[in-house]
Amino acid sequence: MTLPAMSGSMESYLGSINALLEDALTISREARSRGIDPVITPEIPIANDLADRVEALLDIPGVAARIRELESVMSREEVALRIGG
Repeated sequence: MTLPAMSGSMESYLGSINALLEDALTISREARSRGIDPVITPEIPIANDLADRVEALLDIPGVAARIRELESVMSREEVALRIGG
């Protein structure tokens, strides 16, 4: 997925959030590998936007691209109805 153009400070901020996310996932995986949690992988799929989240949760390849395409010509509510219907 291509992110929209953003300022250098915003890119830095997003980079630091992603780095913290990776650190948290590493800690989670390590704790789970030691048997501290009965599930061995983090359950939440990582997504860059709502379209990615829908695709990850529904496990329907290509739906994220279709959502983004529709969002360029209609409201989010209309997209939800079109995708869900």
